[in-house]
Amino acid sequence: MAKKLLTARERILLYLLNYASKDIDDYITPKGLTQDGIGEAIGVGRNNVPREMKRLLELKLVAQKKARVNGFRNRRSVYFLTSEGIREAKKLKEKLKNMYISVIDLAGNVTSIKMKDIPKKFGVDIISAALFVTKDKKLDLMDLLGINNRAVQVIEMDFKIRSFYGRKRELNMLKNWFKSQKKLLVVTGISGSGKTTLINKFVKEYLKNRNLIWFQIERWVNAADLIIKLGNFLSKIGKSKLERYIKVSFMGFEKELRWENAYQILKSDLRNEVLIFDGLENARDDVKDMIRRIIGMVDDTRELRIILIGKEIPQGIIPPNKMLFLEELILGDLDRDDALAFLLDGGKTMEEAEEIIEKYGAMPLVLELMAKNGNLRLVKRHFIENVIYSLAPNEIKALELSSIFRHSIKPNFLLLQGVDYPTIYSLINKNIFKEVKDDKLMVHSVIRNFVYQNMPSVKIKEYHYHAARYLEQEGEYLEAAYHYMMADRVAIASRVLMENYKKYILKGKIENVREIAMELLNRYDLSVSDHEWELYGILGDTYEISGDMDKALENYEKARDLSKHRDMDFFSAVVMEIADIHRKKGKYEKAKKELEESMKYIVNVRNKKVVARARYILGILSLYMGDTFGAEEHFSEALKLSESALDYEALGYAYQGLGILYRHTNSRKLAVEYFHRAKNYFEVCGNKREEAKSLGNIGLVYYDMRNEKEENIYLAESYFLQALKIFELIGDRWNIALAVERRPVILWLSIGLIIQQC
Repeated sequence: MAKKLLTARERILLYLLNYASKDIDDYITPKGLTQDGIGEAIGVGRNNVPREMKRLLELKLVAQKKARVNGFRNRRSVYFLTSEGIREAKKLKEKLKNMYISVIDLAGNVTSIKMKDIPKKFGVDIISAALFVTKDKKLDLMDLLGINNRAVQVIEMDFKIRSFYGRKRELNMLKNWFKSQKKLLVVTGISGSGKTTLINKFVKEYLKNRNLIWFQIERWVNAADLIIKLGNFLSKIGKSKLERYIKVSFMGFEKELRWENAYQILKSDLRNEVLIFDGLENARDDVKDMIRRIIGMVDDTRELRIILIGKEIPQGIIPPNKMLFLEELILGDLDRDDALAFLLDGGKTMEEAEEIIEKYGAMPLVLELMAKNGNLRLVKRHFIENVIYSLAPNEIKALELSSIFRHSIKPNFLLLQGVDYPTIYSLINKNIFKEVKDDKLMVHSVIRNFVYQNMPSVKIKEYHYHAARYLEQEGEYLEAAYHYMMADRVAIASRVLMENYKKYILKGKIENVREIAMELLNRYDLSVSDHEWELYGILGDTYEISGDMDKALENYEKARDLSKHRDMDFFSAVVMEIADIHRKKGKYEKAKKELEESMKYIVNVRNKKVVARARYILGILSLYMGDTFGAEEHFSEALKLSESALDYEALGYAYQGLGILYRHTNSRKLAVEYFHRAKNYFEVCGNKREEAKSLGNIGLVYYDMRNEKEENIYLAESYFLQALKIFELIGDRWNIALAVERRPVILWLSIGLIIQQC
């Protein structure tokens, strides 16, 4: 131990100053005033304290009396400062206040500071600090706080390992990995293979002295949840920058985290910790991105180690340049001898144990449940049966109702089906249900799948129908369509999807809409085929917004051919989509021909919005083909039709077209005015995609006017960013590509102007 700055006598005086204002009472005297307590507090050996106390008594700086001490049966000698001793101690304290010392914090950072500023900076009082300052004027907070060998470990789902068999090879592999330069470990295996238990045992037996945090990844966990927990963990080991930054970010004006700043803090603070991410198959995209960024911090210069656990590890989560640090461990069955020992210790006979292994394999969780059950006849197919074996009838009903949901479930649905609150909370307490955000419930995926697969088909359809009606009333139309479909109510499912799919496409749920539409087409029969074209139209919309124009065209053409002479409003709308795709491909003649051939049908449709949009597309095509006069005629006709129909969306298209025309003819102020009108109409009717196009068009006009005013280039950049944000939100790849293609030019111009001003 390093030699202290103060003598033992000086440290005793300072230490006792803490008690100078306290009366020594026979019944409340603390142990800290005994010789043992004083020696322990100031770091002086038990044999040295009596000598120092004797000298202090002689100098009349300290007094002695017998008193009752907490924790001791008999009275003990206790010591306290005399009035002269208090004066000496205070004089010493004042002398120390202005002394500069070097403080080594819990993260190893060194700060030169006056002792009087230590309480504010580090939360340690001056006297406690002075007792531990070394001869070379250094204060190590690890030494002061007595945490030299105490690791901080945060494990979200910590549990006691009741039984552990085999896995010797795997444990040896883990120990070797920890000593190697491969700092990433991937542990995979099917559910029940013992991945979490194995790593838990490894942590508790071999990583006791390492700072460690274990994240349990669930579908409802987002990156913000993880970064907050990580900040809290780092704060516990003395690295509080991230936690402070998170608090400032969420309490500030923007109320959001700037992830790049957070990652920079992590890059500087993560040095020799162990991070464990369990349940990676549940990770959302933002969580995957966060983990990928943290993995990117692994290198040869730091001892940071990361363990990834899951049934499967998401593709691309490990950057290619970090593969050289990777070790993989795939868990399967236990060795036969270990599995037999497991079951025999659980009370099974050799014959029963061998039969279990033959039928169900040797996954640890399966073996544990088999060993507990004690009767093979009660185990039908695999271990999940044991989870529901002891459930009450009402609990089984609740589990069956919940198993039909793909995502979380609202308790209200169960209540409407006759499941009471005690049953719901019983399943929560048994960890079969888990409460998630928005007061919803989740069922473990393995349990849900097993229950669903073993329900009678009649009951499955009945429960899906109940769920569909409930979700439709709740306004969750996409899930309602899915459940109607699973209940074999294909016509109703198609109707619900057709009426509501656009709002989900604009929320970025393109794949979800496409999946249901394709499945409905597969389920169609003669009784419902009259509206098959609507589903092809939906598929066309999903492919078009995703940027796959060939597949979009293929589905639109099927929709057109099936709907002709059956649903003229729909037919007309699809023809316009086909023409628009030809336009995007640069086939203007073909697009115009497609539209003009169908105009005899389009002009007679009841929905004037369809006619107005047809005129809008014809106007765009005319403009692209050099016919400015014809374009103006079409746009003006579109405006007239829209105003007569009082349709906001149609008005949006009309003003959008006029704005494009006036930009083309260099009437830029008028173009901006009309684009703003279009943007407002699209915003009111909820057409986010066209609203974004209007914003982008305004940006283009300001870009055209970049030489008139310097600020125009900044306005162009601003409008492009607004448009791009909406396109990214809805997953509009075609327009994202256009915006990204245009934006760098404007961005570089704006940077150039800033540089010029500097």
